Amino acid sequence: MTHPWKSNGDKRTIVFEYKPSGTILKYLNDMRDLINKAIINAYSMAKSNNNELPSPIVLRKSLKNYYDNNIIYAKHHINPACRNAIAILRSYKKNNNGKLKIIKAKRLAMRIDSELIRIDNNKLRITIRPNEYEYIDIVDKNRKYNEYSKYKISEVLLTDNKVCITFIIGSLNKPLINNNIIGFDLNFKTIDYTIIKDNEIVETNTIDTSDIAKTQRDYARKRTKIQGHIKNPEKRNRKLKESRHRQRNIIRDKLQKLTTKIVNDNSDKTFVFEDLTNIKRREEK
Repeated sequence: MTHPWKSNGDKRTIVFEYKPSGTILKYLNDMRDLINKAIINAYSMAKSNNNELPSPIVLRKSLKNYYDNNIIYAKHHINPACRNAIAILRSYKKNNNGKLKIIKAKRLAMRIDSELIRIDNNKLRITIRPNEYEYIDIVDKNRKYNEYSKYKISEVLLTDNKVCITFIIGSLNKPLINNNIIGFDLNFKTIDYTIIKDNEIVETNTIDTSDIAKTQRDYARKRTKIQGHIKNPEKRNRKLKESRHRQRNIIRDKLQKLTTKIVNDNSDKTFVFEDLTNIKRREEK
């Protein structure tokens, strides 16, 4: 079954030239180096797996430690770099009868995910590092720009002389499924929800998540004991890492089961969540 929102995802792109700053040029060069590193990793993984290229997600996992220890940019930038690397190798494999070799990316070009970009006062804001941004003036000569800019950004293709902004047309007008809404308020120990049908509240209820909070408290106490009782620093760090890993797996498993049940029980509804944008800023006021 095709989701009713899917047909409203037409994409439109505007292109304009610009002069990159020194920071943008360094970013593009660093990302090209990262793509080349990803290509080498993907090629090595394919050679050990009957020439089958890994998915971008698997490639990202293999690069995570390298990225965290060597790359100074926001963590989301690794995602399009891995997709670009896989796309380059897939294209070569397709055009060369299934053969593979290490291809070196030469162009200064990077696709940037929507999580890292926004339009602010007719400027394109790019998150380079957490709380550190670069701004590019948008040249809005395209007669459709004012119309397109009302919609969500899909991605941005950035080169050393051009900017391509792709918008998802129709993303403002997602239809409700059966005019049936379930809204959630996420709290530390509960998930409160309200079901609205034809603009009338038909149910309000609460899902208890205190067992997840308890797991967090239990493992926090375990780590406190480990820090106080194990004197050997290597053993202590190993035990702390094991504890965090177990906690993460247990909580992830509980959340996955809970969210799967919620979705299966409410497959005929449109899901609405509270807006957490700028929540820290709101709390400070």
